[in-house]
Formats: sequence, C-alpha cells, structure tokens
Amino acid sequence: MSAEGGRVVIVTGASRGIGRAIAVELSRAGESVVAVARTARDLEETLRFMEEVRPAGSAARHSIHIADVTRESEVEALFRGAAERYGRVDVLVNNAGHVDPVGILEMTLENWTHTLATNLTAAFLCTREFVRANKRVGGKIINIASTAGLTPRPGWSAYAAAKAGLINFSLTMSEELKPYGIKVYCVAPGRTATELRQKLAPEEDPATILQPAAVGRLVRLLVSPEGDYIDQQTIVIRKPLP
Repeated sequence: MSAEGGRVVIVTGASRGIGRAIAVELSRAGESVVAVARTARDLEETLRFMEEVRPAGSAARHSIHIADVTRESEVEALFRGAAERYGRVDVLVNNAGHVDPVGILEMTLENWTHTLATNLTAAFLCTREFVRANKRVGGKIINIASTAGLTPRPGWSAYAAAKAGLINFSLTMSEELKPYGIKVYCVAPGRTATELRQKLAPEEDPATILQPAAVGRLVRLLVSPEGDYIDQQTIVIRKPLP
C-alpha cells in the first residue's frame, strides 16, 4: 500500500503523549500522517514536530483534523476529509484515551460513560469507518490499549474495563477482518511517561518508566512491511526493571 508520500496514517489522540510520539515517529519514517484530537493548539505543535523530522525530499503530506472521535458524525467527517485530501487511508491508529481515576463509590455515570466512550467506543467508530473504506483494499489497524486491561487496577475500574474491552475488540477484529485483508494489532504499554500517567500515579518519577517514543518506534515497525509477520496477539511493551 506504500506510495509516493508513504502510507497515509490516521492517528487519534495525537495532541500529546503517546499519540504525538507515534505521529512524529511515522513522519520520521516518511509516512503521511493525519493527526487527530480535540485541541487545535496542541495539534499544531504536533504538526510542527512532524515537519521537523520529515525526511529531506520526502513527499509525505501531514495534516491535522480537529474532532471528538466519540461522536459518530465527527468520525465520519474525519474519514471523508482524509479520503478527499489523500484519496485513501492505509493505516488507522486508535490511540485516543482518557482517565479520571476514582473508586467505585465516587464514580459517577458520566465519568464511567465518558471513559468507556473515549477509550473503547471511539475505537469502534473509527474502525468501522476504516473497514467501510478499505474492505476491498486491505490495510492495518493498530489499537493502543494498556497493561491496565490485563490485570486488576483498583481505583481505575472504568479505565481498566475500557482497555480490557479494547484488547478483546482487537483480537476479535483480527479474526473478523481477515477476509478483507485488514490486519489488526493491539499494543499494551506499561507505565508510560504521559500526562495521563501523571493522573494515575502523581508521585512517580517519569524518568524511571517507559517513554512515549518507545511506543512510537514499535508502531513504526508494525506499520512497515516487517510488521506483516505479527498478528493476533496483545503486544506488551514496558521498560525493563533495573
């Protein structure tokens, strides 16, 4: 699927943290990136970083798209816009995330619903639009989950439930989308130095844990032809213990 300007990749939640690191690393690889988030100012900074590392002479064309990917109409508009600008979308990276860690007695329905919508429903909406557009040409979907979806997380129940759902959704889609030639990957980072992690563990030293750039490099591998040999598994990435 690679063409002049590289593959066309949509990255959601690209305004900071892991999403920004993925967008920057894919730009470094010569791919064309559509960076998606709700905040224009942060997206513009992501775009600047992408342009800084874009290989000299590369035909890659980057763009930003402001959208709330929990809203069906905005997801549909995102994919229409990408198709109009690029003619196709080769890869989807579902990275949008949200966490508000509270115990079950303090959790409101709004908190629960918003957390699941951002971490899980958004991935469903984007995946469905991607499959509608690519069911005859194939492609790749990379879902960014978390090790919080693999083990108990007291006090983080909505987030952990959403990420567990995303992991199983990924494995299910990997089977369901085989007839369309669409490969589905699930990456589950461990403790990663992001603003989201600071909410979960405010006393933690971010220098001692995984850096977002490491996740970006893994996604770059999965997007590349070398990633074709990996499938139907949850890929855990974490910083080794000293």
